[in-house]
Amino acid sequence: MNQLTAGRLSPAARRSMFGGAFMMFIDTFDIYLPAFILPAIIGYFMPKSLPESIQVTASTLIFTATLLGRPLGGLIFGHLSDKYGRKKIAMLVAAGFTSVTFVLSIMPGYEQWGYASVVLFILLRFLDGIFLGGGYASALPLALERSPIPMRGLVGGLMAASAVFSVIAINIIQFVLLLFISKEDYTAWGWRLPFLTGVLLGIVYLFYYAKVPELEFKSLHGTRAKKQPLGELLGNRAHVRQALILFLMMTGYWFSNQMALSLLPSLMMGYLHVPAAIFTKWAIVANVAVMIAVVVFGMLSQKIGRRKLLMIFGVAITLSPFLYHTIVEYGKHAQNVVGMGIAISALMVVASGSLGVVITYLNECFPTRMRSTGYSLAYYLSIIVPGLYSFWLLGLQKFMPYEYTPLVFECIGGLLFLFSAWAGPETRDVDLLAIAEGRTDMSDARSEQGEVKHMSGEAAR
Repeated sequence: MNQLTAGRLSPAARRSMFGGAFMMFIDTFDIYLPAFILPAIIGYFMPKSLPESIQVTASTLIFTATLLGRPLGGLIFGHLSDKYGRKKIAMLVAAGFTSVTFVLSIMPGYEQWGYASVVLFILLRFLDGIFLGGGYASALPLALERSPIPMRGLVGGLMAASAVFSVIAINIIQFVLLLFISKEDYTAWGWRLPFLTGVLLGIVYLFYYAKVPELEFKSLHGTRAKKQPLGELLGNRAHVRQALILFLMMTGYWFSNQMALSLLPSLMMGYLHVPAAIFTKWAIVANVAVMIAVVVFGMLSQKIGRRKLLMIFGVAITLSPFLYHTIVEYGKHAQNVVGMGIAISALMVVASGSLGVVITYLNECFPTRMRSTGYSLAYYLSIIVPGLYSFWLLGLQKFMPYEYTPLVFECIGGLLFLFSAWAGPETRDVDLLAIAEGRTDMSDARSEQGEVKHMSGEAAR
């Protein structure tokens, strides 16, 4: 039985999967550090006399800078990954984001450099996002390309779970620091420890990924494509249509995800003044639920189909403003902490539970020779408009209370996600290597035993 139709992972596939999971862990760790760490110490980077809504906006802008860097990094390094190999680019970007995170960990604050400190922090976070975008465009496609078709949903779910586990790790680190050191010490130097942890993770990743074998493109489709991956994608109407559908889907996903995962900590701790220790504790519980959910949903998508499950998520996201409203009410009145925690967990599962299905689905929708490029276009360009959510919320504040503005974007996100899932193809049984052979029509690329060609060289080991 062929590697890709067998129900087991080859040694190279296992190492690639763990490499992809490791990349998602580090990517999420680096990206969400400011969203969870800075709300508690925002006074270190700017004067405390600023209005609270401006402080919340500034802390989310630091986070947003990284999100805006990822599309550029995804396009640059996704293109290079398609042309020169997944592993080479994965190693290059890992060295980049590890170096930037180290510089961030030693940044001075407002008292030393004034507003220049927060401006430089934002610029460095943008550069960090460029490198992190390249990591998603190289390590993840390689892991999924090596996965047997019956296990691809599980592999996508496990890689997504590592991203969620990263959020849990951030919360645990912050919770322990807040427990054992004073708030003054945490503001002065304690916040640097999570960033230094990110540096250590980057170094470990470099040593690990050095042993991941490259996927030999020539063994998949003879010779490298003469056309540039981006040019080939944009020159094909079917690929452009598919990229647009996925772009809308991911725009909806990011609107929902950013409201639940990025804004909520700043809103609850910085605006509604929920104690950091209480919110952090429930954030850990919520993300444990999400970590389990993404694996379960990844496996479920292999049974009932990606498209059907994504449509169900679209409906759930559209209805999620009711959960957000419940959380805000608990936060405003400081009552029923358990109820607030349950609502946070439910919202997180709805907003992030589809991640494993989404990353698998996006990679299944493009041929190998342009997979990283197409995946990056849909995944990263879609984050730009939702990534500017702090400005949209301030504008919407003119018409409704600030704490309720996220409800609007949760609903918009759900409708976009639902429509795109309905308009997209089913990809559960698509053979990624058959597509690599040039058959870009999904209906012709279904896997049939004996039809899939054997991988050769390192890719088959």
